[in-house]
Amino acid sequence: MTDKDFKLFFTFRSSRDFLIGLKNVRKNFLQNEFMPFWKKAKMVLKAKMFSLEKGCKNLSEKINNNYMEKYLKVLFILGIIVSLMFATVVPGFDSQKTGAVDKKTFARLNGTGEDNGRKQYVGRNSSGVKLSEKDLLLLARAVNGEARGEPFEGQVAVAAVILNRVESPQFPKSVPGVIFQRGAFDAVEDGQIWLQPSREAIRAAYVAAQGKDNTGGALYYFNPAKSTSRWIWTRPQIKQIGNHIFAK
Repeated sequence: MTDKDFKLFFTFRSSRDFLIGLKNVRKNFLQNEFMPFWKKAKMVLKAKMFSLEKGCKNLSEKINNNYMEKYLKVLFILGIIVSLMFATVVPGFDSQKTGAVDKKTFARLNGTGEDNGRKQYVGRNSSGVKLSEKDLLLLARAVNGEARGEPFEGQVAVAAVILNRVESPQFPKSVPGVIFQRGAFDAVEDGQIWLQPSREAIRAAYVAAQGKDNTGGALYYFNPAKSTSRWIWTRPQIKQIGNHIFAK
């Protein structure tokens, strides 16, 4: 072996030893330094993420609770506003005293000119239905919702049917009970019952409450052009007023 070959041999061996040493250093670094550091870092990161997730969840719940509280407050305020918008004060109702009807107002609306200055409940007769302020207002609302656009006699007839039902053992014993009986009136189903009643509807309710029944004792009425009920056609028909047929 020449001197040149000898030098190359030692150079190669030194390089190999260097690479082996470098590999061992890398291995020791990974095992003794990097891996413990990485495991510790993972644990810290996991703990931080858990804390962050919990904090976000609490923040989200707090935001949702605040939002729902504000949302309910807004709904409550809107409900009050809507109720005030649709609240109707009917002239002649003595709401501060007996809840009775002012006969002077009735006389003016009905055109009778009668007025003895006394306040009373308006009843159909001495032994029949007696109506309070709320009953008359609700009756007027029902007339407005069910017979708006009908002739005045047709509106009186609708009010008379409602009062006939109150007096009938087949139906509830009060004006609200009859009007809000399930499925009884379209105006309740579609919400028109809450519209402000017209002056004509109020007058029609007064006239019917005073005892006028131009239906001949009818308990039902229907519009033949719109009714889809087969059963209603089986009821004995009395007369037609406007667009409504009245039946028993």
